[in-house]
Amino acid sequence: MHGGGEDQLRGFFRARQNPHWTGSAEWDEPQSGNGNGGQLSEELRSELLIWRPLLAGHVSLGELRGGVVTLDDLLKLNALLDMRAQQHAAAKRDQLARNRTDGTARRS
Repeated sequence: MHGGGEDQLRGFFRARQNPHWTGSAEWDEPQSGNGNGGQLSEELRSELLIWRPLLAGHVSLGELRGGVVTLDDLLKLNALLDMRAQQHAAAKRDQLARNRTDGTARRS
């Protein structure tokens, strides 16, 4: 290997020593009880503003790399994703409360 190839290979092994995600080695292994099942690297956590809309399917990697998506777009997308997550969490809490109430009413 010459030049860039060696640098890429070194980068690969450095990344293996400092992984972006530490969690279960098995994809089908149950998640641990801590709620997230693993931990992101500090580098990746600092880039979540960018990666989160990509993972949610709202932007493509090409759009990000090509500069089609602006920082303002990413900020708005993240705000909307936060809003949607809060709405889903509230709906889940409401449903759990209704289920508990329904269970109590049936036992009476």
